[in-house]
Amino acid sequence: VPYLDINAPGRTANKLNAWAVPISKATGIGVTALEAYGNAAEIQRQQHPECGITWTTLAGIAGTESKHGRHHGARIGPNGDTSPPIRGPQLDGTNGNMKMVDQNHPTLADGSPNFVRAEGPFQFLPETWQRYGVDANGDGVADPDNIDDAAKEMGMLASEIPFMAANALTMTAKDILAAEVET
Repeated sequence: VPYLDINAPGRTANKLNAWAVPISKATGIGVTALEAYGNAAEIQRQQHPECGITWTTLAGIAGTESKHGRHHGARIGPNGDTSPPIRGPQLDGTNGNMKMVDQNHPTLADGSPNFVRAEGPFQFLPETWQRYGVDANGDGVADPDNIDDAAKEMGMLASEIPFMAANALTMTAKDILAAEVET
């Protein structure tokens, strides 16, 4: 990833377009997603070089979790927003999933449990996003459904969770989700 001014205003990931286009042609990963992965990796390289997370690690996670923001026909807009929002299955304890009820709104209008669903292209749990979510596209909003914001947050988590920083190149999405649940 080429150097860029990570403190510039607006969506700094746009500055990686010339870098992302040939990689997109070779891999089939969308340009906007690649820009987000590259931007997040470069932010971490400049702010936390000891982390060692790369754009390819971020791409591997998002590819597994949401097909690079394209799960079930979702698309990524030029600002990084995924539409429609990507949601994982209800974590209701079935089909090998954990059972997690929303702590803020435990019941739905009909009285049934309000089970948690992972959100966005990196499939963050809502509680994790509320605690750690960041804005990376310069719109002033930390949004798990924005691939820039989500990629930056995943990079930051990799530098803040010690075992992730030590194993950034060998992590699987399952390992990261397990670490996310433990925090």
